[in-house]
Amino acid sequence: MSPNTRIKPFLSFARRMARSRLTGASYPFLVQLNVTNRCNYRCAYCYGHYFERSKDEMDLPQILSVIDALAQRGTYRVNFVGGEPLLREDLAEIIRHAKSRGLVTAMTTNGSLVPKRLDVVRELDSVCFSLDGSAEPNDLGRGKGSFQRVQEGLKACHSVNVPVQLSAVLTRHTLDQVDFLAALAAEHHCQVGFTPLISQDREDKTTSHSLFPDSAALAQALDHICHLKRQGAPILFSERAYSYCRDWPAPGQDVLPAGKPGFTPIPCKAGAFFCLVDYNANLYPCPQLVGRFKAKNVLQDGLDASLAHAAAHGCQACSMPCSNEFSLFFGLSPSVLWEQLHSRWRSLWA
Repeated sequence: MSPNTRIKPFLSFARRMARSRLTGASYPFLVQLNVTNRCNYRCAYCYGHYFERSKDEMDLPQILSVIDALAQRGTYRVNFVGGEPLLREDLAEIIRHAKSRGLVTAMTTNGSLVPKRLDVVRELDSVCFSLDGSAEPNDLGRGKGSFQRVQEGLKACHSVNVPVQLSAVLTRHTLDQVDFLAALAAEHHCQVGFTPLISQDREDKTTSHSLFPDSAALAQALDHICHLKRQGAPILFSERAYSYCRDWPAPGQDVLPAGKPGFTPIPCKAGAFFCLVDYNANLYPCPQLVGRFKAKNVLQDGLDASLAHAAAHGCQACSMPCSNEFSLFFGLSPSVLWEQLHSRWRSLWA
């Protein structure tokens, strides 16, 4: 994509951000769109249990109508997620439609199908690979051979000049993989984002694994991420988001219905400025609240009503660096705003 093609959505985004600041209006700028629950992996820590959820996903016309509504409402970027999105045969058509509506398109993938579906991947503006570390610790959580398949996927993306990103989960097996992943991101000229485990306690399910790390060890790893960030390592999300996660006052809980005494949460902007549209068009504020929040449905209730309902979710705090980074950005934290806008501007000319 040429710089001129990239810059138009960015400038539109900047105008809407300024309008939001002046008028108080909100826009669903960043949307995760779950195009399928089908998955060819069985990751031990998967909070969604996607492989056990309904296969009755939106058909193509329904997904395209959701994309139309999002574009009309001011969405800037849509990230296609699953399950494994590349299991959807019509994904290329979905991507092309989103781009025809002026949206920036991304995809989060386990990487296994990327080399086989380069015809689809090359349509995207970026691809995020789920990878937790080197082969042995990564494969303990994600399945044998998953590390090697990500390496092949990264190589395939480079072959068609599609920018990449890495997303890593901090389990008890991968806390010592931070340096490896930062070096790998540097090698691939991209960034890596880190996140703690999300609880599986939702939809009448309970966490069924023992991958949660010791809280002191997790805090040490997050402190090291902050250190590397200060040293200029290619780490996605701000030091503030990681230090907030490090200092989280409720080990074992990833969300809090209200701030505890002595704890000042980052004001949550989920639902108002970013959200997740699930496989059946239910709209959630964020992934952490899937199965914990009674959502409205975009197809049945309309996008505006669904967004308004999601913005009033009532959850006061979470430990997730990604969600908190978005909340800091849309809350106009000067340092986070500058870092993200500067990074985005540079990427337009990469």
